[in-house]
Amino acid sequence: MNGHFIVNLFKSVAATVVFVVFFFFSIVMFLISRPVSAILFLVIGAVFGYVALINGMTVNVDENGISKSLFGFVTMKFNWEDVAEIGVCGTKVFNKNHKDRVGTLYVYISPSLLSEQDRFDMILKWPPKDKIYFVFKQKHLELIQMVSGLKTEAYNTGDLTV
Repeated sequence: MNGHFIVNLFKSVAATVVFVVFFFFSIVMFLISRPVSAILFLVIGAVFGYVALINGMTVNVDENGISKSLFGFVTMKFNWEDVAEIGVCGTKVFNKNHKDRVGTLYVYISPSLLSEQDRFDMILKWPPKDKIYFVFKQKHLELIQMVSGLKTEAYNTGDLTV
């Protein structure tokens, strides 16, 4: 069984639109001889371009392992033997009175076991640089569980049971 999906399609599309708008503004600023404004628009646009790229990466799952790639170039790859933990986490950890408001749910694949404190720290420093992650969808998680055979951890997931 193989699967291919985008890390966060909504954020990628939204950031791409903003990047294009700022790039257009920078061209207009150059044309009307406002180079400082043009550079400012380019810098702001570059930030959104980076967000579009990291959220537009493709996660590939097969019998051998899982990888994350950008434009066909693999940026991170784990064989299933190297994966120590698969988990689902909500990105809104400060939800005092509303335990069901967990923010965006993500699936993460880690080469090391995480404690509760490690998971909390991972969410505070989101996105993690040493893990593969993507927006939670039940069918994607089921594919990973079926192929890997590993138990799934849950952290700050509200009513969701995995």
